[in-house]
Amino acid sequence: EILLYCDLHGHSRKHNVFMYGNNTSEEDVKGLDGAKSFLNERLFPWLMSKKSPDKFAFKSCKFNIKRCKESTGRVVMWRQMKILNSFTLEATFSGTIMNREEQRHFNVHDFQDMGKVLCQTVLEYQKTQENNAKQSQMVLELTQYVTQQILEQRGLMDRVKLPNNLKS
Repeated sequence: EILLYCDLHGHSRKHNVFMYGNNTSEEDVKGLDGAKSFLNERLFPWLMSKKSPDKFAFKSCKFNIKRCKESTGRVVMWRQMKILNSFTLEATFSGTIMNREEQRHFNVHDFQDMGKVLCQTVLEYQKTQENNAKQSQMVLELTQYVTQQILEQRGLMDRVKLPNNLKS
């Protein structure tokens, strides 16, 4: 089984480093239900953001497939080869805006660092797949994050009291 397909691109308009993935939760993939697929397709980028919070923007990741993107590597590998973790890693030509006080352009060292983070994340993701407790913990953290983002987007954060361990 192929663990991950990832093509690397530079992005001319968006800042930071982020990923494009596939919306596998709309289709029954290997018997996974929609909610589990939704989380699984976001787990690898989530781990990337945990490893490099100063450069990788999970909020900028997109998991939909526009008609004009149907022939891209990530979509073809997912649809034809059934590789669930098929991504495009986008690295900005502009720079990072993660730290508002220190907006700056990326240099060669930053791109090399992100290559290292990608390799480390592949290894961590593999270990996570082999360890049910670690995988459950990562999925729980991701679920908490996604839930918080949805509540914030809908203006419901003030109405819902989250336990302290769920607040970011």
